[in-house]
Amino acid sequence: MYIAICDDSAIIRQEMEQILWRYQTQTNREVTYHCFASGEELQAKIEEVGGVDLILLDIEMNQVSGVELGRWLRDEKKDHLTEIVYISGKEGYEMQLFEVHPLHFLRKPVQYEKLAKVLDIAYERLLSGNKKFCYKIGNDICYAVIKDILYFESNGKKIKMMTRQGMVEFADTLARIETELADYSFLQPHRAYLVNYYAIEKIRGCNIRLHGIETSIPISRLRRADFSRKIMNIEKEL
Repeated sequence: MYIAICDDSAIIRQEMEQILWRYQTQTNREVTYHCFASGEELQAKIEEVGGVDLILLDIEMNQVSGVELGRWLRDEKKDHLTEIVYISGKEGYEMQLFEVHPLHFLRKPVQYEKLAKVLDIAYERLLSGNKKFCYKIGNDICYAVIKDILYFESNGKKIKMMTRQGMVEFADTLARIETELADYSFLQPHRAYLVNYYAIEKIRGCNIRLHGIETSIPISRLRRADFSRKIMNIEKEL
């Protein structure tokens, strides 16, 4: 797992390095990490060599803040796979951070036990990131990487599946798909839709906006309370 530590405080960067070294030693997991003293420095590195698996990101930095860097990563680079853990001594950023879909938020000073738990989640996600959903089109058996699926739409006996690569259509039922993907944070805001929680960009009123597409997913009145409860349950586990 390749981790970027981005904080304008040399002391915090050193503390993060010590925690990551301890985590690597105690878990025997392969962890590589590099430090960046500013958002601009990390942006330049990502432009040069590509993304990382996880960013431990300070929120309040000069010039490019952690929130701005997160938006740049999601909106301009179209990178919705890199996990972001925000670190700050202050609270009150919840609404700004929601649209960036961070893995977690940690208060300074960071405690080893709390960060280790978040690293466990990130590591497991990385391992399971290439798991695939199987479906059939005619006699062909096809596969889609689960993390790339944005949503499913039911239309009679046909299912439309929108992925980051485009739309495909096949015969199946939404109920069967929901059961198969029960462990992957897919939510049903409407009887005709199954949505990947991690693809959600924003929720406005009774509509869901997803990253990278213009389609708006409706939230039905009958499912609104259950949908909100499941969103809260997922976020409590993060």
